[in-house]
Amino acid sequence: MDHRKLLEQIESILEQIPDEQREYFRKYFHNAPNSLMSTINIERRSANKILVEESEPIEKIYVLMKGTVKAIDFRVKGSTYEYARFEGVTILGSMECVFGIQNYMTTLITATPCTFLVIPRQTFESWIWSDTSALRIEAESMSSYLLEHTRENRVMLLLNGMERLMLLLVKMCESRGNAEVYVLAINRQELAEQTGSSVKTVNRSMKKLEESGFLIRDGHKVKIVQKQYASMRTHLDKILSNAPK
Repeated sequence: MDHRKLLEQIESILEQIPDEQREYFRKYFHNAPNSLMSTINIERRSANKILVEESEPIEKIYVLMKGTVKAIDFRVKGSTYEYARFEGVTILGSMECVFGIQNYMTTLITATPCTFLVIPRQTFESWIWSDTSALRIEAESMSSYLLEHTRENRVMLLLNGMERLMLLLVKMCESRGNAEVYVLAINRQELAEQTGSSVKTVNRSMKKLEESGFLIRDGHKVKIVQKQYASMRTHLDKILSNAPK
């Protein structure tokens, strides 16, 4: 692709994402040389497509610009466990490069339609080690992710099935900003994967939450009014305030 046309397309994508994400991208790639930028390709993937598989050699670095990607582990008691979600802007594969890991450590699947900038690993790796500013940003991002992910895992050990589902629903509400009513499209299988539970447990927990007045079920959707969200948040805060830091 023509270098100038590529930059125009990247700028067009940046205009469509939130200011914070746009600023992160600009800082990260501020000193990126033309030799790196000229190797970038733009790829768009539809939802529910495998991006990379665990143990696959890392040949490309994926810069998630728009959409959501989920990290899946298939080894937990023979079931599928979704243990992380990534939103744009996230550099997928960069952590492995910095740690000198040659293969992807997890399977990544698009949860929504996604737009990526794709960079050859060798080109990315040569640049990131020579650019102290980008490397510092990458180190800060990795530290934040690892610390938060470790704490979330500890917290999940303290929660029962209903509380895990409650935590997930609260996060879904918060990702949609402040609203009087949250209407969430619910896929029971995905909820089971994200909470590390069975579909049967999710159904049972959903019924308990409804009976306790925390939500309203409407077919395959769930309605949560602001008062219900606040009640769930308060209930979780009492538990999480005692969680290990």
